[in-house]
Amino acid sequence: MLVDYGVHTFGFVWNATAAEAIARLADQGFRKFQLLASDPHFNIRDHGSADWIALRSGIAAAGGTLVALDLPVGDYNLASPMPDVTEFAVGAYGRAIEAAAFLGSRYVTVSSGRKHALIAATPGVLEDIVADCLVRLADHAAACGIRLLFENHPIGVFPDAASIRSMLDRCGRDNIDVVYDVANARAIGEDPSAGLEMPKDRVRVIHLSDADEGKWQHAPIGSGQIDFRPILKTIEDLRFDGDVVIEIISENPLADAVASRTRLQTLL
Repeated sequence: MLVDYGVHTFGFVWNATAAEAIARLADQGFRKFQLLASDPHFNIRDHGSADWIALRSGIAAAGGTLVALDLPVGDYNLASPMPDVTEFAVGAYGRAIEAAAFLGSRYVTVSSGRKHALIAATPGVLEDIVADCLVRLADHAAACGIRLLFENHPIGVFPDAASIRSMLDRCGRDNIDVVYDVANARAIGEDPSAGLEMPKDRVRVIHLSDADEGKWQHAPIGSGQIDFRPILKTIEDLRFDGDVVIEIISENPLADAVASRTRLQTLL
């Protein structure tokens, strides 16, 4: 199985602009990129700025494509019972959708917000809030020619494959696809191979990173305890034709992304 691995800029958020990160990754042969839209890495509020133009030009000069644009989940909460909080988040995702259209990305990644760790909501309350927000965002995205990628997330209202399937049915929008994050799945004890099977007709991006058992990490491939052989076998068996993106958060994101790609290639 020959995989053209993409790469996420998450690990560069504090030490490089998005354009600088793309250039460094392109020098290492990456051509598919996923972007974290967070200051100081990339400002989604400054529509059409010189930085936006430089980033779009840099991706084109590398012969690359922008798979998706993400917002940091810790800053935006679509699962709050407070309307002003969800309105702020919906507005930010709306700007991200417009940025994605400007940059030529196909997707904007969305998660299901954050559940309070100490005060559990009545079942169904947060699910209704998130679903309403997702429908609004999906309709805005459709008007902009963008699709949404819904990500499994350990602290989200829809954290696993089964709940994501229910969310897709609930929203009833055909421009919401799935990015399945292997490390996020392991953080809640879900078998990634089984999880990939659940919404397989809607999974369009897969995130790969490593983690130690019982920890929520996005570590370099081979540094943790995730066995990637069955995961890669599942990807092959599913004849997956979407994007497989390496997402590493470390002190040396460039070297660790390159090493992770090499490690994965040895496992095929």
